[in-house]
Amino acid sequence: MNDETSVPPTGHPTSLWGRRFLGLLLDWLVATAISAGFFRFDPIATLIVFVVQVVLLTATLGSSFGQRVTGMGVRRLDGRLPSIGQSLVRTLALCLIIPVGVTSRGDQRGMHDIWAGTQLVRLGT
Repeated sequence: MNDETSVPPTGHPTSLWGRRFLGLLLDWLVATAISAGFFRFDPIATLIVFVVQVVLLTATLGSSFGQRVTGMGVRRLDGRLPSIGQSLVRTLALCLIIPVGVTSRGDQRGMHDIWAGTQLVRLGT
């Protein structure tokens, strides 16, 4: 049985900005739809739904909905799934927007990934 929690990611950290942006957009659209359906499209509710869904999906499945659709996942540097704490730090920093655009030179990890001790990787082959 393939236990995704202990299998190292395939490939290398991804630096495809288009793929990253599309995954983020899809996650935001899901949060917006939930907010519109349950919270009358309240902007604060939308942000809270976004944070909760991304944190929970990243910590339990290794990918948010948008990341999974675009073939990406979040892993710790040792290849395991991130903890709830790492997922929360990463997602809250992602909401600040600026850390996302600031990347390290070598592996193209955003500041949100560096702060959380994670990396965005391509899934599968």
